[in-house]
This record gives sequence, structure tokens and C-alpha cells, in this order.
Amino acid sequence: MSESNAMCDGSGPCVPGGRVRLLPLGSIPDHGNVILCRACFERELQYRRERNMELGADCQFKLPAWADCAIYGEQASPSAQV
Repeated sequence: MSESNAMCDGSGPCVPGGRVRLLPLGSIPDHGNVILCRACFERELQYRRERNMELGADCQFKLPAWADCAIYGEQASPSAQV
């Protein structure tokens, strides 16, 4: 089994050929996302959970559910609309 996914920005091991989603990087919508497969998404959320224990309440990472993140490639960018 391959441990890579060409669509995923994560460092792997990835879900090969699996669906990827957009995980927001900050608190401002549409100001940066990372594209991750399910495995990399779960590792990133685990990192965020651990880091949130060290951060103050005013600067913690958001922990969205996989189902709540947009599927990469299924939404047109607002700037791309005419």
C-alpha cells in the first residue's frame, strides 16, 4: 500500500487516493487552508489538542470535525466567480 496522496499537503503516511478536505489555518474564514487526507487531518487535530493545553483560551486552535470541513475541489473560489 502506498503511503502518499498527491492531493494531500500532509507529511504522511496518507490515505492513498482518498478524499481530501480543507482545514482552516486560522480564525478568519477563507484566509488560508491546508489540504489534508483523513489520516493527516487526524494527526493535525491531535497536535492541536495537545498544543491547546499549553495555550491561553484566547489563542487556541479550532478543532473542526472532518465532516464540517469543505471537500477540496468541490467548491469554486469566490474570486473565481464572474
